[in-house]
Amino acid sequence: LILMFTAGQPDLRHIPTTGFSSPILSYIDVVRYHWDARAYVQRGYDKYKNQAFKVPNIRSWYVVLNGNRYLEELQRASEDALSSRALVNEATSVILGPDFANNHYHISVIRNQMTRNIPEFFGEMYDEVKIAFARYLPVSDDWAFYNPNRFILQIVCQAVNRICVGAPYCRDDALITSSLGLAPTLHLSGRIVGGFPKSLRPYVAYFLPGVLTSKQNWIKILTPIIDERRTPREKNTGRPADVLTWLMDEARGDEQSNENLATRILMINNGALSTTTFMSTHVLYHLASEPRYIKLLRGDIETVIATDGWTKSGVDKMHKLDSFIKETMRVHPISIGLVGHIALKDYTFSDGTLIPKGTTVVAPADAVHHDDTYPNAREFQGFRFVESSRNKSDRGGGEESLVNLTPNFLPFGHGNHACPGRFFAASSMKLVLAYMLLHYDFILEGGSEEGAKRPKDLFFGGLRLPNQKARLLVRKRRT
Repeated sequence: LILMFTAGQPDLRHIPTTGFSSPILSYIDVVRYHWDARAYVQRGYDKYKNQAFKVPNIRSWYVVLNGNRYLEELQRASEDALSSRALVNEATSVILGPDFANNHYHISVIRNQMTRNIPEFFGEMYDEVKIAFARYLPVSDDWAFYNPNRFILQIVCQAVNRICVGAPYCRDDALITSSLGLAPTLHLSGRIVGGFPKSLRPYVAYFLPGVLTSKQNWIKILTPIIDERRTPREKNTGRPADVLTWLMDEARGDEQSNENLATRILMINNGALSTTTFMSTHVLYHLASEPRYIKLLRGDIETVIATDGWTKSGVDKMHKLDSFIKETMRVHPISIGLVGHIALKDYTFSDGTLIPKGTTVVAPADAVHHDDTYPNAREFQGFRFVESSRNKSDRGGGEESLVNLTPNFLPFGHGNHACPGRFFAASSMKLVLAYMLLHYDFILEGGSEEGAKRPKDLFFGGLRLPNQKARLLVRKRRT
């Protein structure tokens, strides 16, 4: 079995290792890495300054690119040399199908139509957020327990699907249940499948609990919605301006099938739900543990709403909330290593570091985010980027907003292959969190309105997730 896993691995003996470098002994580190990836990467980051090093993975090694110069070269590298899309395909093609792996036209839809139309559909999204909060977090004068991982996922799911498939379908119980069931499992399933040799992946996917069956159920739910869009409308009436319509406009050939269109919606759903839900939950944990921020954020939000209302331009002016979310993403990146690429052919960096074909490279996001380039980097400072933007503005520099890309802030990637949906994700997070701050009081279970100890994060296989068991006590806001 070990020979099957190690067969065809790139020769990386020239790259220093965190842990055992022996092909056999390194599997001891694989087990340790999956429970303490952060420490492994941090050791390499501290020891091998401005050079690449490797950490163990179940099937091969991850080469960690330690230094800004690598990131700058990485963004200039061609997609046929170091590919981010091919890395995604490795993890998802067995589950989502080969058509998804061979054609990424949905990325163009996200980058262009979806991003460009955020101001136009923002009002619809706000309406849906109100409806979803009333549905999943009903207002009461009495404290009630809620798991934020659950209610944030439900609210975001309904709001995102308002933009994906429109109303009233976004509120359909079957659609929401299917989406909620798939969202947390797709990413993890992809990582599990991607950890096996290609010859074994179809069999591994088959035994993953319910993933392929759930995908078929999703397609069944979306099929009548797609069929309705194909029906000619009355003269002078058009189709809704949403993601499904834009995908149908751009799809060619087999991509026009119900199955492929539904799968594209599923992938966009998953991307929007995971980032927004995880980070919003992290934010709520920080607010509940340090409630001094709540009053300051409410004041900032109320000032904006009084002049701009619930609009895209309005949430763009919520600078304190923007900073608080960005600081949360800095301290709690969704993965220890981000900006992942796979070498489709041998590639040599300018310092002579050879990356053999088939090697996965990542940036040490967590270590970078806690580097001394950030003053008091180990300390959470909710308004860090408000103050930083003000200082830069005084020197003639630009703002440090949530969606801005720098080599020192990597949750949305870096360079040409940065997350195309980051503008939508940022607007969604700010809308959901601003609405909750203005309409609800909340404290951590076992805590008080003066604060509590923040629930510990969950680490597994390089992933960093918000605590899944912690609960909030929530009630109607008392002015």
